[in-house]
Parts: sequence; C-alpha cells; structure tokens
Amino acid sequence: MNKQNAKMLRMTHHYIIGKRVALLILAAISTGTVLAQSKMDKTNEHFFYKEYNYIDNLYQGMSTPVGLAYNRVGTVTDASVFRHFERGAFHQVDAGSKNNSLNASLYGLQRFKKLSLEGQIGYVNCKDYNRKWNSTLFLTRSNPFVIGDSIASDVTTELFNMSVGAAYEWNPLFVGAIKLAYKVGSSADQTDPRPKVNSSRFVINPGVELRLGSAHRLGFSATLALFNSELTHTVINSYTNYMYFLMKGSGDYITRTNSDLAGYPRDYSGNTLKGALQWVYAPASSSLSNIFEVELSSINENAEDGGAAYTFKAGDYDKRGISIADRLRLASSDRFVHNITANFSYYKGKGYWYDQRKKTDTEHGNISYYEILNESKVHDASYYEGGASYRFDMLKNGLPDFTVKVSTGINGMRIKQYQAKMAEQKYTTGTIDLEIGKYWMLGSCRMQGILDGYTSFGIGDKQADFIQASTRESYAAPYFEYLSAKSSGFKAHLSADFPVKLYGTNTWFGLFANVACKFYNEESVYSKMFDSRSRTAINAGVSLKF
Repeated sequence: MNKQNAKMLRMTHHYIIGKRVALLILAAISTGTVLAQSKMDKTNEHFFYKEYNYIDNLYQGMSTPVGLAYNRVGTVTDASVFRHFERGAFHQVDAGSKNNSLNASLYGLQRFKKLSLEGQIGYVNCKDYNRKWNSTLFLTRSNPFVIGDSIASDVTTELFNMSVGAAYEWNPLFVGAIKLAYKVGSSADQTDPRPKVNSSRFVINPGVELRLGSAHRLGFSATLALFNSELTHTVINSYTNYMYFLMKGSGDYITRTNSDLAGYPRDYSGNTLKGALQWVYAPASSSLSNIFEVELSSINENAEDGGAAYTFKAGDYDKRGISIADRLRLASSDRFVHNITANFSYYKGKGYWYDQRKKTDTEHGNISYYEILNESKVHDASYYEGGASYRFDMLKNGLPDFTVKVSTGINGMRIKQYQAKMAEQKYTTGTIDLEIGKYWMLGSCRMQGILDGYTSFGIGDKQADFIQASTRESYAAPYFEYLSAKSSGFKAHLSADFPVKLYGTNTWFGLFANVACKFYNEESVYSKMFDSRSRTAINAGVSLKF
C-alpha cells in the first residue's frame, strides 16, 4: 500500500470513529434533556437559549471553554435542516459562480449540577459551479501557497464536523473546562484535471478559571489545532497537457503540468497554537460586569509536492499575532440589558520559498529528487482589524422581546511580495452595521424577525502591484479588487415556531428563511469584473428545539 492510500485510509478510519463518538455523546445529551425537562417547570427558556446565553453570559464570543459553566440555559437540544443557495457575480475569483448545499446540524446542552456538557455535529453537502484557481480545503485563508488550475469546473464538497465540551466547578474557587472539535471534508470534480482533496482539522481547547474573591476572576485558555490535507489529480484525457499553478502570493506563481508527474499530488500539514488570558469583573451585587481577554497565536502550514515520487517543497507559511477583546454588560433593570464590545487584532504573515533543482540519482535506479539551493522570504504581510458594538436587549415578561445592535469596524492589510522586484498591495476599509430584531406572538406561534443593513467604505487610497502579467486580469487583480471593495448589503430573517408535545416536553417545531444580499459599490480600480455586480444567499429550512 502506498503512502497516499495509507493516509486516506487513516483519515476515513478517524472520521468513522469520531462520528460514532459524537453521536453517542449527543444521544446522551438529548436523552438527558428530555429527562431533565420532564422534571422541571414547563418554561420556554430553552426556546430562547441563544438569546439568554448571550445576554447573561459574558464569555460568549471569547476563546475560553469555561463559559459553558455560566450559561443561563444549560439544557436544550436544537436540530435543524436547511437548504442554501447562492447566486451572483460579486464573489471572490476562486469561489463558484453559484452554490447549492444541504446542511444538517444537531446541537445540545446538558447540565448535571456542577457539570455542564455541550455537543454538536454537522453535515454539509454542497456543489460549487464554475470554480477555479483554488483546489485547497481548510487551508488558512491568508496562506499564499495555494495550488489550483484555471479550468472552471463544478466541485462537490462534503463536510462533517463535530465538537464536545465540558465544564466542571471543582469548588467555589476553581472551574476547569475543555472542548474538542474535529472537522473532516473531501471535494472532487469531474472535469480534467479533476483535483481530489481530503482534509481534516482537530482542535483541543482547555481552559481554567480561578475566582479571586466575590468580584474578580482570572482565567487562562489554550488552543492546539492540527491540520492535514492530501490533494491529487486524475486526468482522463491524457492527450491534453493541463497546467497547475503553484501560487506564492500577490499573483506570483510557478507552473507544473500533468506531464511532469501523473496525478501531481500535494500534501499540506500544519498546526495552530494559541494562549489567552481572561480577567472578569462580576460582583454579585452589581448590575455592571466586564470581561477582558488578550490572546497570542501562531499558525504554521507547510506544503510539499511529489507524494511518493519525490519531495518538492512548495512553501512554508508562518502567521503570528495578538488580539484583544472586551465586553461590558449593564443590566439597568429587569427589562433592559446593554452590552458594549470592542476588539482589535494584528497579525504578521510570512511565506518562505525554496529554490530547488531537479536531479536524477543514476546509481539508484534513476530516482528523481529535488535539491534545495536557497531559502528566501517571498511574502511579508500585515493584517489588522478592529471594531466596536453596542447592543440593547429589551425583555417582556422575562422573555426576549426587542433587540437593536449598532457596530462599526475596520480591516486592512499590507503585503510585500518579493521576486526580481518587490510588489506591494495595501488597503483599509471601514464598516457600519445596524441590526434590529423583534419577537412576537401570532396565536400560539412564536415569530422572530431580524433586519440588518451594512455599508463598507474605503479609508485612504488602496494600492496594488502584480508581479506576473499573464494572470493579472483573470486572477490577481480581481482577487485584490474583491478584498478591498466598497460594498453595501442587507440581511433579513423570519422564523415561525409552533408548540408541539414530544415525550412530554416543551418542544417547538420551526420554519425559517433568511436572505442576504451584497452589492459592489464603487467604480472599479484594478478589475472591472465586479462592475454593477451583486451576490444573494438564501437559506430555508426546519428546526426542532426541546
């Protein structure tokens, strides 16, 4: 058995084991939910678990799993199935012109006194139409070492993800928690050169918290993520020479063809390390509370081509950064809750390329191999983003009734690409967003409506240089134009949930639909591909909460 088949078998084996474990845990959580609710007062808190667990839990949105212990609603099961459709030409150049997908998920929370559990599994089966330029799956989006081809094709992707979490209050002063997550996926298409990809990511996220008296808490969390991906090509029409683009960033690349190596395989491997500190101020007698978090992160991803035939180093990527976040919560009365958040992050990404020379070992059966001549930094990038938001929640008879959220943010990047000459790209954009949500009753049916609108704008002048002219118009220029584009859009959500009885519990059967539209809002600077273009995404499905 060759190395490539062995890796695929291992990934399939891990997928099956992980799926069975997640199903067993979720079955236990769902059973516990039914038993717990049969003993408790018949309230409707579990219907609003997302709202309550944000309004009352400071840890929502932070990186620590300790927040699981502070959920107001600790027992619920939420299942949903929906279809997703996307249409429109305002999309990144390496995305499909349209997308159809089927999505299914099952999520559960269960609390046993001091022990809080969480579990989730999800499945996605999607098809992208006319996709090209990027054949990777789960690769860090800012990684410049992408492999792809210029042949538009319809790509089918299957994704399976699962996660389990637990938090335990050991004593009044100490809380420990851990979360495990696993994601596996595969994609393929039926148009030469037919890239086939199998990828996985495994994440472990432990956290602890020490309570320093009645008002202060100090926490620490860490994240370790492992990434693995195998990609091969299958060419049916062997009379055609297909070209593979080995990207280096900012439109720079080298090429290979299927005549260089049948199947032209690529392997990615990588890891992510994060460490975060949390400080919480939450006195029991005060309506004011706050959480502050600072996190350091490091991402490493390496690409190697050749499979069992030889090793060609196709780029090493390193990304490091810092992020800070703060959330202030004020419950001014039993009816009104205010939340103010702020965040900022800064990352440095570096890409290293290896100049290599192909050689033949005539003394050992004419084996081909690549000799490394030189290592150099070809990609140097800075990324930054920040934002602030204010959210107001109004409750009626103890239940969520009305929500308003206003947010603003900035994001930008600056890339220096080194070749015979240096090419530089940079931009900064700002965003303003307004969201309004409302719950109401229509007979025995609970209705929810959400409207959201945003606009983004440029801050200063954007700039882009491109090293290679041959793919400037078809790939590099529209890629940058999309990243830096001024746009506006809106989202609308409507759901209706009907009360039903399931095993004697308060159960809600729901129908929901949402639509999101975005529009290109500027005169093109580097590419006219998006002139007067838009993109629309629609979700429609059913849900069950109990």
